[in-house]
Amino acid sequence: MYPAFCLALVTRKSDDALLLVKHPQRGWELPGGHCEINESPEQTLMRELAEETGISGILKLWNRDYYPDGLVGWVEVEDNRTWWNSSDEKVSEVRWWPKNPEMTHWDEQELVDLRNWLQAQRVH
Repeated sequence: MYPAFCLALVTRKSDDALLLVKHPQRGWELPGGHCEINESPEQTLMRELAEETGISGILKLWNRDYYPDGLVGWVEVEDNRTWWNSSDEKVSEVRWWPKNPEMTHWDEQELVDLRNWLQAQRVH
């Protein structure tokens, strides 16, 4: 089954902070979006990450189980920047979060679950 969307769980090598983007209506969320026709999941992930944050990274691993119709890709970056180059008009802010921010649209449990999954992957 081809995924409907791909989300990027972006971390730095230096710490456990997650990179989140702020949508004007939905609030803080993982970078990502819908897969285009003839685009692989990795292409979708990297395109969306570049559009929403201006950065790129290395895809480490897919979580294919968390969302029934989408994928979460763990992307690791060495970039410690605090400035962003978003070309997506639906991104009002980009920030590293060592802990989960207050969520307005997403269920915070999603980030808790994905952080736990990530932690388990880093142990192996």
